[in-house]
Amino acid sequence: MSNINDFVIENGVLIKYQGPGGDVVIPDGVTRIDDMAFTGCTSLTSVVIPEGVTSIGWTAFWRCSSLASVVIPKGVTSIGGMAFSDCTSLTSVVIPDSVRSIGDSAFSCCTSLASIVIPEGVTSIGDSAFNGCSSLASIVIPEGVTSIGIWAFQDCSSLTSVVIPRSVTGIGKDAFGKCPSLNAIVAPSVPLQCFTDQKLGAQAACGFLSARERYTDQKECGKYKTYCGSQRKKILPLIFRLDDAKALSFYFDEKKIAPEIITKEYLNPAKKAGAQNCVAYLKSLGVESKPKTAKKKADAPANPLFDGVHFSLDGKKLIKYPADSETVHFDVPEGVVTIEKEAFNFLDEETKLREIFIPESVKTIKNPIVSFWAFGDNPAPMFIKLPKGLKKKFYPDSGYCCYAAYDPAAIGTACYGSNEGDVVPVYLGGKLDDLDSTIRRFAVFGFLLCSEYGYIPEEIALIANDCHAYIKNHEDTFITTIKRGESDFITAYVAKNNLLSEKGANELLNYYSGKNDSEFSALLLDYKNRRFGAKPKKDEFSLSDDDPELKRMLKMNERREAIKDQVGIKGIVFVGTGNMKNFGWTDEYTGAHHLDDLEGFIIERGGIYRNSVSSKTDYLICNDPNSQTTKSKKAAELGVTVITEDEFLKMAGGPEQ
Repeated sequence: MSNINDFVIENGVLIKYQGPGGDVVIPDGVTRIDDMAFTGCTSLTSVVIPEGVTSIGWTAFWRCSSLASVVIPKGVTSIGGMAFSDCTSLTSVVIPDSVRSIGDSAFSCCTSLASIVIPEGVTSIGDSAFNGCSSLASIVIPEGVTSIGIWAFQDCSSLTSVVIPRSVTGIGKDAFGKCPSLNAIVAPSVPLQCFTDQKLGAQAACGFLSARERYTDQKECGKYKTYCGSQRKKILPLIFRLDDAKALSFYFDEKKIAPEIITKEYLNPAKKAGAQNCVAYLKSLGVESKPKTAKKKADAPANPLFDGVHFSLDGKKLIKYPADSETVHFDVPEGVVTIEKEAFNFLDEETKLREIFIPESVKTIKNPIVSFWAFGDNPAPMFIKLPKGLKKKFYPDSGYCCYAAYDPAAIGTACYGSNEGDVVPVYLGGKLDDLDSTIRRFAVFGFLLCSEYGYIPEEIALIANDCHAYIKNHEDTFITTIKRGESDFITAYVAKNNLLSEKGANELLNYYSGKNDSEFSALLLDYKNRRFGAKPKKDEFSLSDDDPELKRMLKMNERREAIKDQVGIKGIVFVGTGNMKNFGWTDEYTGAHHLDDLEGFIIERGGIYRNSVSSKTDYLICNDPNSQTTKSKKAAELGVTVITEDEFLKMAGGPEQ
């Protein structure tokens, strides 16, 4: 039993716990657990909160790293921001029906939290509420919840399924971002465009197929159907991992597919994934795999074999390459004139083949020549070197593929994008300037795609200098591509190879800082320091006595002295920038970040809020010490004092009660 002297309690508010930790029972009569009451109490192992408590304050149990269990009683209506953040030993929490809101980052980084029951009374889940809960496997969001904040379940690496009810009308950006195990999101009332990146879109589409009867908005159903039809290679692996025959049947409702196509492109991959329910459904359609009897002309002998590769009798046609070959590189022999359709078909099994070099003797390629199933998120690309003068349109059937061409005619007529596969050209002949602007950009992108997988054949390495020069001269184009998402590999490459200007590095640093992406923010900050060095600071004492810059700095110093011991924030001028824990919201459609609530908080307490930094600004509120926003740069230029959100709240008297 805890000692009453372990607690500082005033008027029913538990202000501070100052005991030894262990198993703690909070005394009866407490009605509120105040902000930071148990913050950093690493010896706390369990806590029982008494009936009568109605709210748990901001950071109340933050960084209680040994806290394994907590009993939250009925009567609690709100759980404050970061209330249980970084409680890394916490394994499960039951939230009572009385709770109406879960604050921003309330359970963020609770890495041992494996289960959480959210009651039906909750109406909002705050920004980053369960961010980084890497042990959380599933979550059911109850009817009544209307909003899910940005990054609410980001980095929940074990999360496999989510059900979002009809009551939800808004989902914040990247609410389920970076959840690699998540297969399906069932969200019948949420527009498809709310899922901002392609992977979440595929998971939402899979959820639509899995529970289509729950989707009643016909216009929105039409959008989901269109998406399903265009994203086969992203959606089918999800269905097979779930082994959801019902989802597969709904998917087939939208298509008219020949049985032989079903066998090759659906039945065989389903078998490979071990999706027994899906296999049984496909077999029910009458597409049971049966050995095929090859039809031969009466006068045609068996095709000869050379190292397992099938050729025609005269050696002019390449008919079939063996999928089980251990070879990574294959040179099509000189003298072959025709490559038959699906000569390189690897849908039934994985292949180690990654390079196909085609000689100039080849005049005809019957499409598609390459088919391979893209299991996983990042299959390595296939690199195909096309011969000079080939003007036949070229494309694969499935998977990721780069091809190489030697002249503008070949690259201009080859396909650099299809509904069935991702095809990106890599130009090997002459200069990039020989190509028109659109194909030139795709050619450089193909070079970058090869680099993403750490796979740069010698042929491609020869054009590196031309590609580097193009990237430098078209920096804005590639920065725009990066900002569209799923192109972080370009950022990594241009930083590694010193291809960014200082302006470009700053622009990307602002972009990744706005996304709270610490990995790429650190990468770009290191790049800036390495490439451009720290900017020399002005020596204020080198200015003459009548210099206006010196007068401005002296005036600012006088102002600082005048307000440094002031109690409260009345009359003090503030500006805010960047993401905050207790303030701000992001428009899910425009991506714009707003700090309206911070402005209101300051004005209510007699302070002054401005939207831009000037010489009259007393403090800039910013949580990111490496911030490169316009406001941060201006503050550094003018010498404005920068404080964190926590320092501001302490100055203002804490968050609003």
